[in-house]
Amino acid sequence: MSGYPRTRRRLQESWRMIQEEAKKRADGGSGRRIELDPKLRIVMDAGAKRVMIPSEDRRDFADIPAEVIDKLQIDFYSEPAQATSKALAEY
Repeated sequence: MSGYPRTRRRLQESWRMIQEEAKKRADGGSGRRIELDPKLRIVMDAGAKRVMIPSEDRRDFADIPAEVIDKLQIDFYSEPAQATSKALAEY
């Protein structure tokens, strides 16, 4: 159980970021493209095996190099609640 508080904090931080992103999108967003490749490389280098990406960013998927796609399990979600349930299903 020693890892539980750290995991809980990470989940809370992820949930906060998801909520902020959903609010930005609901407010019309900034209109700028999110570059996935650099962000995915960072999480891959940090040891991530799975990432969740908003369905709206699926269009940027074609720009991601094959080496990144091969090393990460990439899941798309359309609603923040869907992302949360997918993330919690793994625990």
